[in-house]
Amino acid sequence: MAFCKDFNARTQKYKPDTPMAVTITAYKDNTFDFTVKSPSVTWYLKKAAGIELGSGRPGHVVASSVTVKHIYEIAKD
Repeated sequence: MAFCKDFNARTQKYKPDTPMAVTITAYKDNTFDFTVKSPSVTWYLKKAAGIELGSGRPGHVVASSVTVKHIYEIAKD
């Protein structure tokens, strides 16, 4: 129960659908330590562009584009 409370407290600034990496270390004395890493930049860019996958041929085919406004919104998060 303590893990759930700590996890929810550390991740409350993220929106519910945001993927994130978590590294959990459990010790023999039933204590734990975990690190929550922020979502990847590629996830934010794909979300801003409205696509699920990037280009199949990077450098040759453009999958989508984002504006400076999108970049500003990503930086604010």
